[in-house]
Amino acid sequence: MIAGDLTVGAHLGAHLLHKGLVKIGVDSWVLTTDVSEFLDERVVSVRSERWKQHLGRWRRRAEEFPRLIYPGRPKTTFSTGLFGGSLRNHPLIRSADVVNLHWVARDLLRVTEIRRLNKPIVWTLRDMWPFTGGCHYSLDCFAWRQGCGSCPQLSSSWEFDLSTLLQSIKRSAIPDSMICVGISSWISACAAESSIFSKNKIVTIPNCVDLDVYFPESKRESKTDLGLDPNVPVVLLGAAHVDDYYKGFDLFLAGVDNLVREKAQVVVFGEVPPSVRSALPESALCTGFIRDSGLMRKLYSSADVFVAPSRQEAFGKTLVEAMACATPVVGFGVSGPMDIVVHGQTGYLAKPFSSGELWEGIWWVLENTGSSGLGIAARRRALEEYSPEQAAYRYRDVYESLLV
Repeated sequence: MIAGDLTVGAHLGAHLLHKGLVKIGVDSWVLTTDVSEFLDERVVSVRSERWKQHLGRWRRRAEEFPRLIYPGRPKTTFSTGLFGGSLRNHPLIRSADVVNLHWVARDLLRVTEIRRLNKPIVWTLRDMWPFTGGCHYSLDCFAWRQGCGSCPQLSSSWEFDLSTLLQSIKRSAIPDSMICVGISSWISACAAESSIFSKNKIVTIPNCVDLDVYFPESKRESKTDLGLDPNVPVVLLGAAHVDDYYKGFDLFLAGVDNLVREKAQVVVFGEVPPSVRSALPESALCTGFIRDSGLMRKLYSSADVFVAPSRQEAFGKTLVEAMACATPVVGFGVSGPMDIVVHGQTGYLAKPFSSGELWEGIWWVLENTGSSGLGIAARRRALEEYSPEQAAYRYRDVYESLLV
């Protein structure tokens, strides 16, 4: 089950896994809130009727109500999970042998309904939300290990606050028989330390990318097609919302003036607010949010280095997409990217969260990318580790272990 747009982010990863499962012969179906029209008849929306779409909008608005008592909270993603639906009587749930939850926060499945599904359950952990008191990434807070409260992402000084209540609700809703799948060793380790999943079996299966979509194109031709100077290095980075604090764009901006002096070009994809745009060089290319996978492939292929300065990532899908296009990557040696980047071979892992070291990594890649085979090694690693079929076989083993 997946909430949200199946063409982006964690939702896309889950949809790719579904297609990989079907390809290896698993009778996989997707239940989602996405109302887009898919050629895949096995994707079923719980919002197919107009009144259900109105209900979904109401539920998303209702998500905001409990947080109104914390008006000073910072701009981070925080979800209660209290206003989703009850899907235990849905035909797909009733006929399923195993239910695999993915990103269900907000308006798909009410967290109190998880135990009531009465099915063997696998929950793929695509961020920290399943075991926190509402935040999707906890940053420097570790209260989720024992019990949330005085939540910094609510700007709360109350020992027993909304985060305490939400984590308690989750704890009572999770069956001990459920298997958790972390999409990186970091998120799996966090889950094992949490007060919610300490009794559950936890395995790690990396996220996957579509390697039929992401492959190398000519770097020189890609630059030319995008209106970039083919003789000047390109530094690429981006996210759906680059001003998201988790994404660490401010850590990149701390040294961005060097690009002008060194005659490098910066390209940013995703939504770029005016405050960020004004901090970039005038020559920077901001593409906006991109849904065209062919254009994304060309962007990755045009880059001499892809930079992911995230503070926390459960995985790091954009890093693998760039590597699949033979572009080495630079990020911090923490959370999901630690599994993806082989330091000095497919890119560079900087000391968290040093802007200076991040930029050392960028210059190191730009100086070595032409002669060291970084791009070739990056592409090889993407092929060997991150195909949907490889993930599907490992998930099939997990499903079968629940049915023994």
